[in-house]
Amino acid sequence: ADGSTIPVANGEVYGRGIYASTDMTFSKSFGVGLNCAFMCLALPGRQGKTAKVRIIKADEDSLAFGQLRLFKNSEQLLPLFFTDGERATVLEDCARKIASFLEERLLGPKIASPGEAASNFLVGEGVEVLQVGGWWRATVKKVHDDGTYDVAWQKPFKSWAPALGVAASLVRRQS
Repeated sequence: ADGSTIPVANGEVYGRGIYASTDMTFSKSFGVGLNCAFMCLALPGRQGKTAKVRIIKADEDSLAFGQLRLFKNSEQLLPLFFTDGERATVLEDCARKIASFLEERLLGPKIASPGEAASNFLVGEGVEVLQVGGWWRATVKKVHDDGTYDVAWQKPFKSWAPALGVAASLVRRQS
């Protein structure tokens, strides 16, 4: 009566847990006629992967089988939106942005390796650069072959001298 126990509606082929999908159309057949679902962020933990039907193992937190996902605990899911197939694509983009925001706030800025840095930021793109213990807004002026950047500072620091050869690990997208 209090909602803490939910009866099994579609079986437990892969084991007991919360069944989800990476695709709205796939999960629609399990919605008992509903055309909508919760869109969630998920923490898979130790994820087992399988190409055939099998029960989730004791040492796995989740299981991936094609588009199907099975999570052992509700604590692994963060509901974001109640959506339908028409709005899912737009909301998936929003969910990715929320995930990136949370990841950066919880784990710190993502550090690019020099090999991937050259393709990360384009000339003219607004970025933030770590200098003197803080992140400062700048614009990429040149991308070097070694993965470093030349940047010019944005207002109100436009009068500052440009930073040359800034390491990719000190550059991030503007938040």
